[in-house]
Amino acid sequence: MMTVFSPSTLGRQVKRLDVRDFIVTEAAQEPLAVLPRHAHELASITFELRGLCEETIDGRLHKCVPYTAIVKPPGQVHSDKYCDTGTNCLIVEIKSDRLQSIRSCSKLLDDPLLLGSDSMASFTTRIYKEFRIGDSASRLSIEGLVLEVLGNATRE
Repeated sequence: MMTVFSPSTLGRQVKRLDVRDFIVTEAAQEPLAVLPRHAHELASITFELRGLCEETIDGRLHKCVPYTAIVKPPGQVHSDKYCDTGTNCLIVEIKSDRLQSIRSCSKLLDDPLLLGSDSMASFTTRIYKEFRIGDSASRLSIEGLVLEVLGNATRE
């Protein structure tokens, strides 16, 4: 049976930017939204910007608060529950060719992982700032920042 994948967000897409090897989407979820089990085709890093999301993966609850990020490999089945204020997040999907390149250096994208280091707030803020600017220099900056997040998380 062929797997049917969900789009990058099941909420409202605020803005989307194609950054060569990455697709970056700002998404908004309504207050108290509950998303049943689903999966996305591409590996992703979701940076929480506002609100609280409880994401369940393999029976394990991950509490995503502002300035944390959750890494998911391609096809990872999960469900989501959002807080009473709704949420905004920045989803960075990693295209397949880039994923293979990253996997030659790091196993970080092989399993789900919640990232919540002190440096994550800075990365989240910087990536979101560049995303909002959205020019050609921003695309270059976003690519570098995402790779830096992955490099730092691989070392931790």
